Amino acid sequence: MGDPAGIGAEIIVKALANHQVYESCRPLVIGDAARLTEAAKIVNSPIEINPVSDSANGAYRPGLIDCVDLGLIQHDLRFGVVSPAAG
Repeated sequence: MGDPAGIGAEIIVKALANHQVYESCRPLVIGDAARLTEAAKIVNSPIEINPVSDSANGAYRPGLIDCVDLGLIQHDLRFGVVSPAAG
């Protein structure tokens, strides 16, 4: 997913909103499900985020982003702001 305060989450949400992606692969995001949820709100996307513990639990269907949720982000991070907490 990249920097949790960067644009990666927004790019992921926009890219995986394209249903054609699911015709050629089974996308799985590794990162923070809460940040993806925030990014979906920012880009006004109705896509759902599905936190999973491992790849076997993914649904792999359009309209849903499967995310191995690492749960590492404990701070109230602002998008676009450099922060030691974001790395």
